[in-house]
Amino acid sequence: MMRKYRVLCIGEILWDVIEGEKHLGGVPFNLGCFVHYLGHEGVMLSRVGTDGLGDEILERLSLKLVCLTCGERGCSLDDGRQHVYSPGYRVKVEDKVGSGDAFTAALVTRYLAGTPLEEIADFSNLVGACVASRRGAVPQVTEEALEEFRARSVLGRAGTEGA
Repeated sequence: MMRKYRVLCIGEILWDVIEGEKHLGGVPFNLGCFVHYLGHEGVMLSRVGTDGLGDEILERLSLKLVCLTCGERGCSLDDGRQHVYSPGYRVKVEDKVGSGDAFTAALVTRYLAGTPLEEIADFSNLVGACVASRRGAVPQVTEEALEEFRARSVLGRAGTEGA
């Protein structure tokens, strides 16, 4: 018997219009469907537009977690049972490139580990802000660097400097 896999499908879910009819599509949706058809579990990490079409997508899907990112103002998470808001960290921005990817990596890894939503939101904000405070798209971020950053930043939460 073949081993079952959980496959993370990342990208933007959108509408494919075929012969005038809208169908859910985009890489994470399509890949997730095929992974499921082949007997595995497809887990989607996606974003949708903040418009009527995006709202339609949210209404059609049964989502396990919705994240609304607000940049320097932090983020909101909702898993259908609980809604949390976590303010951002005050930071002198050196380079925004990579901070969203770092935020998403933190969110996904903590979510898959079963971390409580409040901790996921705070940690994701912390990692994104720490990366934004450094030069380059992928500066090395260690646990020690994050704790040092947190210690310097706690009093300045809920906004940014130099953005």
